[in-house]
Amino acid sequence: MVEADHGAPVVADTAYVAPGDYHMRVLRAPDGPTIALDREPPVWGVRPAADPLFRSVAQVFGANCLGVVLTGMGRDGAEGVRAIRAAGGGGIAQDRDSAVIAGMPTAAVQLGGVDAVYPLGEIAERIDHALVARGAGIGGRT
Repeated sequence: MVEADHGAPVVADTAYVAPGDYHMRVLRAPDGPTIALDREPPVWGVRPAADPLFRSVAQVFGANCLGVVLTGMGRDGAEGVRAIRAAGGGGIAQDRDSAVIAGMPTAAVQLGGVDAVYPLGEIAERIDHALVARGAGIGGRT
């Protein structure tokens, strides 16, 4: 896991964390997807927010992506994971019982952006199965 840098290439088997006070997006580039950071206005009162990232991932990777909405307050991530599903990708939400604050995953379910809901302890395995089943390779050329 690394803190994302603006312009860095998206590399397979790497988890990127948005730096504080920056939205993170993925953009198409000639050599493959890259990270873009910006200080556009907060979304749902927060920056970074999941929705801008998820929408960009849907645009770049389409059916080869999976959005996951975990515990959190509010509705951030719900519209973005719905965009991922609309692009042919998948969506997973954490279940109410294992979420410390169930607002975000509940909103994602209510908006129809998820295929399945799982307890936190099962999500990593379900992500692995979903990506293998979809044949997703997110580090490659788009």
